[in-house]
Amino acid sequence: METLNVLFGLYITEEQTRKKQEDFQKHITSIEERIASWTVSLSREAIDREAANASLIEESVNIPIEERVKQIAETIDVNMVQRICRVSNNNDENTGETKEAGIGEIDGNIITSELPKLEECASNVQKGMLQFEHETFVEFQSQYFRPLEDALTKKTRPMMQNESTKSEKRQAATVRRFESHAGDVARGRHEEKARRIATLAAVERQVLDAASGDEKRASHFLEEVYAMKNMILKERRERQKQDAIIVDAIVRTQELMRKSVLESFGGSSV
Repeated sequence: METLNVLFGLYITEEQTRKKQEDFQKHITSIEERIASWTVSLSREAIDREAANASLIEESVNIPIEERVKQIAETIDVNMVQRICRVSNNNDENTGETKEAGIGEIDGNIITSELPKLEECASNVQKGMLQFEHETFVEFQSQYFRPLEDALTKKTRPMMQNESTKSEKRQAATVRRFESHAGDVARGRHEEKARRIATLAAVERQVLDAASGDEKRASHFLEEVYAMKNMILKERRERQKQDAIIVDAIVRTQELMRKSVLESFGGSSV
């Protein structure tokens, strides 16, 4: 009966362990689903952050630079290119007039008279280049580039720092949640392992106790069998002894009866 109780206890323990294993597996699956959801959220957040950074750079850097470059190009066109073009056109007109006046005949005196104009034109172009390099370009730097650099620095740097701070906070919060759930999973596994070890130890003790009890009962039963066997052997010996006495008495009685019968008939036939 005790063995049946132990077996039934083992069955109940096995069912409880199986149910705990299923619950633990469901918990692990739920955590994996949440981790997958966090991964998707992080991916979306990274995409949104990249889009926001691209929009920020486009609005704060690319568009202002394009506008400044356009303004600089217009200024260069007005202050230098058009001026050079006007000088070149004047030279072309003078050259055309010279050709028309000479009707294809170029005199050395005419070329000599045009050289000072060409030298003056080249000198003007050189002066314009030097003026552009040392005055106009410096003016561009102070009027366009430095204000643009200051504006970009003042506007973009705080926005980038703010976005970076928010991103770091979100990532830190996600990492903390992940570490918290990872700790819960680890603790759950350790607790489940400890429960299994304790349950197996209890079952092992029950089995050992049952086996020890069965061994004691078997030993006691064998002792009873041996005692009963000895008692039966003793009774058998006593019975054999009594049977021998009875047989001997019967033999003696028969002998006495035979003698008595013979004596009754006179013993003549002896």
